[in-house]
Amino acid sequence: MREPDTNQESKSDRKIKQGFLRVLAHKHFDDMTIVEVVKEAHVSRSTFYLRFENLSNVYDALVADMLGNATPIDMQVDCTECKSIASQHSAKPFCELVRGSSEYAPLVKEDRFLASVIQLMDAAKDGSMVREGLERGLTHQQAYALHVFQMSGCFAASVMTDTDDAEWPKVKEAIDTFISGGISSLR
Repeated sequence: MREPDTNQESKSDRKIKQGFLRVLAHKHFDDMTIVEVVKEAHVSRSTFYLRFENLSNVYDALVADMLGNATPIDMQVDCTECKSIASQHSAKPFCELVRGSSEYAPLVKEDRFLASVIQLMDAAKDGSMVREGLERGLTHQQAYALHVFQMSGCFAASVMTDTDDAEWPKVKEAIDTFISGGISSLR
């Protein structure tokens, strides 16, 4: 039996994801078709179906890629030293990814974005914020609810405010301070 060519598979994934983003940039997700994506990606439909079941899978894979570039939330708000460590890496806070990522902008503008983020969080319910809440005596459900609340709030602040780029760092600092104070109050 032949070994799978993972380099070719990752190249196909990348082409499909890039084609998907190009179509999504000018068309609403619900109006997209697989035919449009494969045409834009320059791959066959059979290649698409080898890699993904449907367009929702591509969307979710792209959201996961985006979140893979996010700084862990505990690093953002609970540790000064961690902030300097994070600044040395390419990872960015979730709110900054949502606000400023031109690559993922088509994902963020879709109504389904936050639901996809929360769905991915469901798959990793024992993330660092949840663990920290458990260590502070919260139930799993309470800790998870606070994590969802925090992610939803960061998303809303990032996309629903008309804060200019010069003012954004001050807004983000106020949000991080607020979150950190909330976490501290649980101690």
